Amino acid sequence: MAVELNSSAIKGSVAFTGRLACMTRAEAFEVVRKHGGAPSQAVIRRTNLLIVGELGWPLLDDGRPSNKLTRATTYGIPVVSERRFLEWIGKAVPDGLQKTYSGEQLGALSKLSSETIQELVQFGLLDERGGSSGFVTWPARGRLRSYWRTGFDCRRSFVA
Repeated sequence: MAVELNSSAIKGSVAFTGRLACMTRAEAFEVVRKHGGAPSQAVIRRTNLLIVGELGWPLLDDGRPSNKLTRATTYGIPVVSERRFLEWIGKAVPDGLQKTYSGEQLGALSKLSSETIQELVQFGLLDERGGSSGFVTWPARGRLRSYWRTGFDCRRSFVA
């Protein structure tokens, strides 16, 4: 089950993983500071939020999660997309204008189990709100499709 967050989430300790599409890491750190948060280079137990950049990818080439994503999952730290971060700071398109799918629709389209879809949500690769999910980014959609074509096994790859 995904945790519903709002813009107050960036008022805590915030870390980033992957390459950001809309700003540099230094600019993102400054935005977090301006919103009352404390940007962090690393994910530690006191981290409150991990933001996944749109151009980066939180998976290594062999499909395993990045170190920051693994730590965030281990510590129970919420993971959100750069798009969600941009919405919180007033610089992104609202959800109502983004295409979303129910878990059942995603399963039918991708041939993935509902458990696997929930794992993708948990790792910030799908963005879930109100029972529907959308691809975090177009690059994420393409990367997921290539993993599915090559027989990528999420359950095997996401074991910490």
